[in-house]
Amino acid sequence: RASAEGRTDDTREATARRLQIYHEQTEPVVEHYRATGKLVPLHAARPVEEVFAEIAAALEQVPA
Repeated sequence: RASAEGRTDDTREATARRLQIYHEQTEPVVEHYRATGKLVPLHAARPVEEVFAEIAAALEQVPA
């Protein structure tokens, strides 16, 4: 991707750093919401319309 798109930030080191930041900062937030039952897993490897419908259905469950 780096050479195809001319990206200088797409190196092995940059990817490793992004993964490290994910594990340190994002993963704990995900686990918090999973533990509280507020995490809604989505299967995003589908057509946009299906993913949107799943998100809309999840949001309908949120109390106003």
